Amino acid sequence: MFTTRPATFALAFALWLAVPVGAQEATSAGLQQAEVAFRRADYAAVAQNCPRLLARDPVAVSTLLLCAEAQLRLGARAEALMGVNQAIRQAPTDAQAYLLRAEVRAAAGDRAAAQADYRQVLLLGGTDAVNLRAQGLAEFALGNSAAALAALDRSLALDCTQERAFLQRGLLRLQNQDQEGARSDFEQVIALAPDFVQAHVQLGKLALLQGDNAAAIASFDRAIAIHPTGIAYANRALAYLRLKQYAQAVSDFDRAIALGGAQPAFLYLNRGVARGELKDYAAALADLGEAIRLDPDNAAAWASRGRLYNRMNHYRSALADFDRQVKLQPERPEAYLERAEVRLQLGDLAAALADFDRSIQIDPRLGRAYYQRALLYSQRRTFRRAIADFDRALAHGYDSPRLYLNRGLAYAHLSDKGAALADWQKAAALFNSGDNQADYRRVLDLIDRLRRQSDPVA
Repeated sequence: MFTTRPATFALAFALWLAVPVGAQEATSAGLQQAEVAFRRADYAAVAQNCPRLLARDPVAVSTLLLCAEAQLRLGARAEALMGVNQAIRQAPTDAQAYLLRAEVRAAAGDRAAAQADYRQVLLLGGTDAVNLRAQGLAEFALGNSAAALAALDRSLALDCTQERAFLQRGLLRLQNQDQEGARSDFEQVIALAPDFVQAHVQLGKLALLQGDNAAAIASFDRAIAIHPTGIAYANRALAYLRLKQYAQAVSDFDRAIALGGAQPAFLYLNRGVARGELKDYAAALADLGEAIRLDPDNAAAWASRGRLYNRMNHYRSALADFDRQVKLQPERPEAYLERAEVRLQLGDLAAALADFDRSIQIDPRLGRAYYQRALLYSQRRTFRRAIADFDRALAHGYDSPRLYLNRGLAYAHLSDKGAALADWQKAAALFNSGDNQADYRRVLDLIDRLRRQSDPVA
């Protein structure tokens, strides 16, 4: 929305001639400054300059649309809609105007009106680069991914200096799982406009998706250095969270909450998780409670608070939260698994077993569920069932020194000393390599007692 559109060139030129030369130059300079601020994601600065720009030229379509888009990014949908409607009255054949109005209406939840505007973009047609870009975005919004990509390709073939077209094609490619194509487009945006904050943020998100947290942080650092935004801080916080750098994550979530721009429930949820890892339990519970207040149907928030209660040994509270998670996600196997683990702590073995069974029924490949059910069977002294589940857990990738320790105990109870010895030797090696010396010494003691033919589990 930073260039004069061919479809409205005559009208825009006529309006431009109606403005005195000095005002034309001032308007042009002001619009360029606003465009720079927009690339830097400083939408508040754009909005602050809009009254002055529009006072000089109240019917300039480019200015109206730029200001309307800034208002949309700031969440001021009513103001954005007023601005874009004024632009459409001035230029009723401007595809970019209908495209932006569709985005405003979609953000407001008016899906039918948004789709009508997207279809209007396609009806207006046009074969120049700007209109083809609009058509590509409209096709994408209407679910026509192949047509969208083709239109953006044609647009960029006509004009390869459109940084926003590269950005939008990158987003489309990312949705189509073309990560390298998306990376190439985001990098091209930065080559054309190094201060385009959203391109740096998208490169960071792509790195997060690929598990490269260090590269993600570097991209978000660059975005923040250009202009700090809540989205950049929120995503950098996620990278720190994955790296277990919890203090840095909390600091970035603080900034993201202060700046806004990201979903508040998401921010409070993840800051609560980070605070829990720092053992700041009171603050963590407050954050998770706020996330639940903001979004009562957020199963992840209920589950996270349930885990925190479980860690604090508040098992009744944990059970209540996991009950809510199960209600919200009745087909999620981990929901039953986590509730079963709490029920084990409360001594409700029958209910725990039912939850383990349900978890495995939903996902027969969930190794942790077999392991936990094996512990329950061991507690019930049904050791052959326990061993069978330990075996299944291993077969499904749940490889842990404690599994070998506990399976060895089950073998010892069945007097299979050879199998018990083999499992404990494996457990001892894993504990030692993991520098868990307390459990390492415990297993060595079991091995010593077994070799002396004493009863190792008496």
